[in-house]
Amino acid sequence: MHFSADGHKVFSLVEVSIKEVSALRAQMNPHFIFNSLNSIQHLILNNDRVMALKYLSKFGKLTRNVLESSIETQSVLRKEIELLKSYLELESLRFEGVFKYEIHVDEDLDTNNVEIPLLLVQPYVENAILHGLLPKKKDEKLLTISFEREKNNIICSIEDNGVGRAAAQRTSTYSKREKKSRGMEITGKRLELLGQSELGRNSVEITDKFDSKGHPAGTKVVIRIFDALKTAV
Repeated sequence: MHFSADGHKVFSLVEVSIKEVSALRAQMNPHFIFNSLNSIQHLILNNDRVMALKYLSKFGKLTRNVLESSIETQSVLRKEIELLKSYLELESLRFEGVFKYEIHVDEDLDTNNVEIPLLLVQPYVENAILHGLLPKKKDEKLLTISFEREKNNIICSIEDNGVGRAAAQRTSTYSKREKKSRGMEITGKRLELLGQSELGRNSVEITDKFDSKGHPAGTKVVIRIFDALKTAV
C-alpha cells in the first residue's frame, strides 16, 4: 500500500491480487470439505458403520492438514501430493474401490523445493472421478496423475479413461447447473491471479481423448504452473 499526494490510501495491483486470491481460497476449502462430508453421509445412510468410521478418521486427518495450511497461499508440492493422496483414499473408500488411481512424480522434480497454489489439483481430480470414471459401465476405470518439470514450468497432468465430457453432460446426474464445476472455476481464477508476469503465466488445457475408432476414451487435463523461483535462480 502507498499514499497519494493528498494522503489517500492507494492499493497496488499486487495487494489487490493477494486479497482476491485469499477470497477465492476461502471458497475453495469449504467446497472441498463439503464434498468430503457428503461422502461420510453417504456411508452413514447405507448403514456402513465400519466404513463410515474409517472414512471419518481419514477425513479428520485431512481436514487438520488443510486447516493448518489455510493461512498460506502456496504449498510445497510434497504437501499438495500428500493431501491429494488422502483425498483419493477417501473417494476410493466412498465408492468401494471401483476405480484405480496412480500418482507419478518425475525423479528430477524436488517436491520439497517447488511451491504451487494449495489444493490446486483436487477439483480436476474430483471432476474426473465423478463425471468421467463413475458413469463408465464396463472395463477398468483408471485415473493417472503425474508431475514433472518442463523448463520453468511445473506440469501436472490428470488423465482418466472415463466416458468423456460429451457423455458426462448427457447423464442424469450431471445437470445443466453442474456443467462447469465450481471448484474448477475457482481454481482457474486462482491460477490467473497467481501466475501472470512478463516471464510466464499459468494455464489449464483440457483435451478430449478418443480411441482408434473415434469413440470417446476419457479426458486429459494439463495444468502448467509457472515457477518464478526457478526463473529467479
